[in-house]
Amino acid sequence: MKTKAIVGVTLSAAALIGCLAGCSNVPKTPATTSVAQYSYVNEQGMTLPTPVNADPNAKTTVGYKSTVDTIDYELSSYYVYNNSVVEITDIEMEDEYTRNIGGYATVKINALGHSRKDGVRVAYKAYDADGKLVRDSFILIPLKDVKFSKDETRDAKVGDVITDRRFDFPRETVKIVFENYQAD
Repeated sequence: MKTKAIVGVTLSAAALIGCLAGCSNVPKTPATTSVAQYSYVNEQGMTLPTPVNADPNAKTTVGYKSTVDTIDYELSSYYVYNNSVVEITDIEMEDEYTRNIGGYATVKINALGHSRKDGVRVAYKAYDADGKLVRDSFILIPLKDVKFSKDETRDAKVGDVITDRRFDFPRETVKIVFENYQAD
């Protein structure tokens, strides 16, 4: 009798493992990585020099000349979080006149996991010119009650494109690496 119970439990466990393994949305092919460059206008990019013959008693103010700054983005062909699969299809940046630059990612939903309540997280790390880590954070992509337009709010589905997923990074950033989010 014990042997039948052990065999039954073993077969049930094997069937459950097989079902769970077969229910994975993770693509069979490994993700590929590429580097893309995106630029933004930095309004405070370069300090203007003081005039050569300036009156030493006059009050002086610092002037700035805008520059175009370029950031290297290391992007993967897809990201997985809680069995959902997304890809970043575009990035826009904007000088927010603060210490940080605002980034806005456009994300396409390629597969949905079992739960939409927590959304999808995609990690990113920002580095300065010396390779020092200056930001370690994530982008949150909602999957439940997503506002697609003024009149349309609904749960996300496969194939949807979700825009303006905000992230930010310090001005000294020269490279951002996106990767799968790993919970601590």
